[in-house]
Amino acid sequence: MSGLRFSGSPARIRATTGGRSRIRRALGAVATTALLAAAGAITLPAGAAQAAGSSCGGGPTVRDYQGRTFSTRTCPTWTSAHVLDTRWPTAGLSGELYAGNNWVVCQAIGRENPELGGGKNNYWLYTQGDVAYDQQGWGWVPATAMSYGVNWGRIPGVPDCAPDFQG
Repeated sequence: MSGLRFSGSPARIRATTGGRSRIRRALGAVATTALLAAAGAITLPAGAAQAAGSSCGGGPTVRDYQGRTFSTRTCPTWTSAHVLDTRWPTAGLSGELYAGNNWVVCQAIGRENPELGGGKNNYWLYTQGDVAYDQQGWGWVPATAMSYGVNWGRIPGVPDCAPDFQG
C-alpha cells in the first residue's frame, strides 16, 4: 500500500493513491457494470442484479410488542414516515419513523402507499417506529419512504413476510 494517503476530516476520510480516489474508481466500475447490464450489453449471474441493487444490510435481532423474535435488515429511509398498525385502509397510527438507517423485519403488499417524493407502491415494511403511540410503535411503514426501490415493487434485500403475517 505504498503511496496510500488519507485526507479529509475524521468523519469523512478518503483514501487516495496517485491523486485519484480509489472509492471514485470503484463506484465508476459499479456504475459502468450496471449501465452495461441495463443496456443488455452484458449478462449478470442470476441474483447478481438484485444483490448489486440491494440497499439493505444485516440488522439486529429484535422482539416485537407481542414477544415474537425476528431477524432484520437495515435499510436507508430518505424521509420520516408514519408507522401504521395495519397495511390496510382501516389503519391507525402506531408510531413515527425518522429518516436514516432503519431496520425492518419483512415486507408485504397492502393498500397503496402515501405518495412520498413522487414514488408509488403498495408494499409495506414491518418495523418499530422511533416514536411510539400504540403497539410500542410497531407496525407498517410505506415502501415509498425507503431510499431505494422501484414503483410498484419490492425493496431489494428485504425478505417477504409469511403470507399469513399481519404484524
